Amino acid sequence: MNKVQEERMTSEEILREIDEQESLDMENEIAQNEVHIFKYVMYTIEIYKDVELTLDRLKNLMAHEYAEMTEESLMHYLKDYESAGYIRLGETEAGITVSRTFLGECALALVK
Repeated sequence: MNKVQEERMTSEEILREIDEQESLDMENEIAQNEVHIFKYVMYTIEIYKDVELTLDRLKNLMAHEYAEMTEESLMHYLKDYESAGYIRLGETEAGITVSRTFLGECALALVK
């Protein structure tokens, strides 16, 4: 009986390890996707640095790259980037504009 219990515990431990690995894999995939979105936003801002990149234009560009992303989720990312100091949202005659900050440039250099 004791040997059967040991084998069962070993099986349970194996299942727990598999579960933990699947969880880590899923977290890693989510993190990689978030880094990809961050890089896309930051590079898009860089491409449009000579003209004012409006929020509406960024939304349209993001819609082509990330069709599944809603406007609400994009705004969530942008607000996170703004609160972290990576981007600046400003009001101009053209509308709300998006620009990178020095901190955003440094963060982008770290994830390249």
